[in-house]
Amino acid sequence: MRRRDCLVALASLSLVACGAAADRPAGTIAAEVGQKATAEGSVRLLVQLRVPRDADAGAIAAAKRALLAELAGTRHRVARELEGLPALALEVSPEALQRLGASAHVERVVEDQPRRPQR
Repeated sequence: MRRRDCLVALASLSLVACGAAADRPAGTIAAEVGQKATAEGSVRLLVQLRVPRDADAGAIAAAKRALLAELAGTRHRVARELEGLPALALEVSPEALQRLGASAHVERVVEDQPRRPQR
């Protein structure tokens, strides 16, 4: 399996398996994530987009463009595109994090905690 495929699979599993985020209503962001963004100036996130289950690549791409348009004017960076998945890996400022929390395009937000590959 190619490295890119592994990264995409891990990112999607992280979004699906994150129990702490599942306990909160969709669109809300854990207070700890906001505190980290404020203390450090930014935070890395995995953002799951709200799209229909049967959304095609065009609908997913449109949702990504709409979300990034909402973040315009804030400090943010796309860390990884996650092509074909309704998700983005972002690094965002506290202001951008607030916009994510208010966005109708966002299903779930979890902190991206990079892990070393296991051998």
